[in-house]
Amino acid sequence: MAVTGLGQRLFAILSFLPLACPALAAEGPARITFLLPETPAVFVRDPATGVFSGRGIDMLRRLAKHANIGEPLFEQTITARALLDANTRAGTCAVGMGRSPEREAQFLWAGPISRAELVLLARADDTRRFASLEDARNLTIGAIRNSVVAQRLRAQNLQVEEVADDATNLRKLQAQRIDVWAANGFVAREELRNAIAPPPKVVLSFGLIETFIACNPQMDEALFAAIRQAVATLTREGAFSTVKP
Repeated sequence: MAVTGLGQRLFAILSFLPLACPALAAEGPARITFLLPETPAVFVRDPATGVFSGRGIDMLRRLAKHANIGEPLFEQTITARALLDANTRAGTCAVGMGRSPEREAQFLWAGPISRAELVLLARADDTRRFASLEDARNLTIGAIRNSVVAQRLRAQNLQVEEVADDATNLRKLQAQRIDVWAANGFVAREELRNAIAPPPKVVLSFGLIETFIACNPQMDEALFAAIRQAVATLTREGAFSTVKP
């Protein structure tokens, strides 16, 4: 009977431990991995050290602090891969993603974190006039693979050639491998800083795009609520406007 009594007391103590010692039930603040398309001056990874920098990195660290989710992790990838990983990998969010009806149920959405014009760019010596996208109907248009820009163009039955990133679109345009390049105007302006002179020119504005943080759909509700609240707070403070030049 003495052994049985001791066993009962030990069981009671062990059952109580998770309540008395929260550290045993939790491992500290959650850590989020932000998946980032390379954007000059905004999301930049040093290939030698792997260290991330840029205005967008500073902003995401502020967001994590507001949300009390610990120091975030960063991974640089292309847009299509960021979307795939954020949809399938726990604890991930893709940053700067366009929102569309096709994607709505695939992610948890926080934002918007930016608004920009959608623009069409041509080589500096291109003399064609563009009053609307109809004027680009018989042209090859470069766009980022799986982007909202590409979706909108294909919806109008335009000829779209999709690539991994806008740096590739810029090179192809200047090498005359595509006729025009369709892009988020903010991102395009940053890419043009690396253009060979003379740089391409904007020939048409054809709408607006908002970008969001797209998180894994299975993310813990409280964790995502903290991220969304942090985005709302930084938006009210006007903080996201500092990311743009």
